[in-house]
Amino acid sequence: MENIFIIIGSIAVAVLAIFIVGYLKYKKINIPSLFTKVESALSTVKNIEAIIKDNTTGKLQIATANAQLITDEALKLVVGAEKKYLAGDIKAEDRKPTVITDLTNFLISNKITIDDNLAKYIDLIVSYAVKKSGMDDTNKQIDAKIAAITKTNNELQQQVSKLSIENSTLQQKLTTVQNTVAPTQNTNTPAPVQK
Repeated sequence: MENIFIIIGSIAVAVLAIFIVGYLKYKKINIPSLFTKVESALSTVKNIEAIIKDNTTGKLQIATANAQLITDEALKLVVGAEKKYLAGDIKAEDRKPTVITDLTNFLISNKITIDDNLAKYIDLIVSYAVKKSGMDDTNKQIDAKIAAITKTNNELQQQVSKLSIENSTLQQKLTTVQNTVAPTQNTNTPAPVQK
């Protein structure tokens, strides 16, 4: 059924195109020159775009290059800080400040001045790099596993202390029973049989 609608639609478009071309010829409009004008306009737009792209110098190119540099380095530093954290070299809460400090030092070493706007941008880029690297999700998964392990550990320690108390109680009862049974065994020994 859908094929019928497609065929009918295609026929309707073809008929409409024939009527439009016929009407344009009736009005004496040169159709090939119209297509030529559209084609030349598109090529002019492409030429203007190429000229603008080639002649973009100064602040715009520098800003674009710096933004890409900051993004790439932030991603590398986030991964590095996460590896340091997993190795135990830095604390969890020190990861982001470490990345921001390292990125700022990197930019200063590349002779890029850091003002308040760039500092805010660096903070945002570091947050973006954390999300892009997937470390945020990994940390949540690790924290969930640690919480589960800690809970299990606490439950096991409670069970061990309960069993230790029961063991002590049973040891005391066993000692009491042994002390009670031992003297009675000595007094109830059978006398040797004489022949």
